[in-house]
Parts: sequence; C-alpha cells; structure tokens
Amino acid sequence: MTPTSILLIRTCAIITFLFTFFSPLADSPTAGRLNVSPPLPMSSPAQGVGVTTIETSHDYDANQQPVADTIIYLPIVMDYFYSYSGTITDNGIPVPDQTVDLRFFDGSSWSTFDTQVTNPTGTYYFTNLPILDSGQEYYVRWLNDLDDPNYLSAYYCDTLDLDNIGYTPMICDFNIHNIIHVAPANAASVQLPKKFEWTLRSTTSDSYEFDLSDTVDDDPWWWTDPPLGYTSSYRLTSLPAGFQTNVTYGWFMGVWGINGMGFSFYYRTVTFENTGNVIIGPELPIDNQAWLNRKERDMTFPVKETH
Repeated sequence: MTPTSILLIRTCAIITFLFTFFSPLADSPTAGRLNVSPPLPMSSPAQGVGVTTIETSHDYDANQQPVADTIIYLPIVMDYFYSYSGTITDNGIPVPDQTVDLRFFDGSSWSTFDTQVTNPTGTYYFTNLPILDSGQEYYVRWLNDLDDPNYLSAYYCDTLDLDNIGYTPMICDFNIHNIIHVAPANAASVQLPKKFEWTLRSTTSDSYEFDLSDTVDDDPWWWTDPPLGYTSSYRLTSLPAGFQTNVTYGWFMGVWGINGMGFSFYYRTVTFENTGNVIIGPELPIDNQAWLNRKERDMTFPVKETH
C-alpha cells in the first residue's frame, strides 16, 4: 500500500450501452429509425450509482427495420478519496455551528490542515485530507471557543496514521456535554484518602478519568490509567509521585468516548494536608511520551478554574 493510494476507496458507476441489432426484412423501399428505450432503474443517486443512456439514430435502407432493443449494463470501477466526518451532540441533541479543526503532524510539528463548521444536524465533513507518509498523522479537534460552560473544554478524536487509517469510512462522533464537579468543593484542603465525585453524562459508553495537575505549567500532571469506567467517583488514597503537601493543585475530569477523549470545562483547586500511605502510579513525568502527546493538545491547557 502506497501513501498516495491510502485515501482511495472504490466506487462503481454504471454506464448503459444500448445496442440495437437489425436485419433485412423486405426489398421494398421503406425508412426506419432506431427506437431508444428509457434506461431501466438501477439505484438511487444516494447509493452512489450513476446511469447514463447513450442515444443513437440511424436512417435505414429501404429493406431494413429495427428489431427489439438489447440493453447491456457494464460496470466501470473508479477511485476517489473518502472523507473524515462526524456528528457533535449535547447528550444526544445535535449541535450546529461548531468549529472543528483537522490537526496534521508532518513529522516535525503540528498545524491546522483544514477547518470546518457543523451543519444544522451537527455533522462536519473533511474532504480535503492530507496524504500521509511514514511518521505523519492527523486527528479532529474541537475546542470550546465560545466558552460555553455547558460544554466540555475540548475534545480530541483518536489520531490516524499509516498503521490504522484503513479503507473504511473515518467517523468521529462525540458528545460535548460538560462534566460537573460535585465534591470536594473548590479550594478545599483535604486529607487522604479522599473521595472525588462528579456527575455522569447520558452516554453510558463513557469511561471517566480523574486528573490532577499543576495548573500553571501542567508539571506534574497525573491521571488514572486505565480510565475508571462509567462511574461518578474516585477514591484517591495517596499523592502521586511529584506532588507535595500544602501546594495548590487542580483536579478535573477527562472522559473517553468510543473514538476520542475530552476534558471538563472547569477544574477545582485542592490542597493536600498529608501524603497518604503509599505512592500510586503510574508516574508521568514531563519526559514521558504520553505526557508529551497531551501537550500537543494543544500547548495551552483549556480547562478553566471553577467559579
């Protein structure tokens, strides 16, 4: 498979050729004209099939008359690139007029390759896609540019590269409904172990992630790995590596969907009075690749402190 063919899928257009055969019937001078039958219904345009009828005419000799028409359907295979699409919803309700970016990594840096806006049904389409080479990738990103607290701060679809792009249609549907923090209250000073709570969204396939970070520079930044599943609480028993007592940190929520993940609109600050009993993992220092991957998303942390 070559990079130039990676974005190609196959469709089929059907061209109708009308062949008419005739034979001499008499010797007396008469005139005849080919009778062109209307094309037989093949399929609707929505199915991606075009039917073309070719009409021809012929003035026959005096002793010739047309016989029954013969219709032959010949398939022709064509290639074209497919699109990257998805639908943005708010707990099942389509959300129009939302800007989404196609983020492209050329092997050395990230950039916005294309930008689209969701239509009245909440759907977006990218038909201008980069041709990938080894070490390159792209994904769809949505940011809460309008600062609507009812929505997440951001959502990031899974990245696509030469290893996983495949030949199937690329779809990233996601729910941008926000996750509301419940407890502890903002600016709380707590002792470990401590239970952190939040509200569940209506998407039961969600899997939640508890995040704890230095909100100034995201270092340190720790999160539960693997995600917690469809649950509304997490019990933190001790401070992760790199965190200290009597220092203000931010806690917020991540949510994993079927084909991507997003973050809550707000974070809450918290100070820990003790370290707990044991150090829990995984430790994610600044040189950890997972941490660096999140730094692309997108070098400026979108979550805001709660009111």
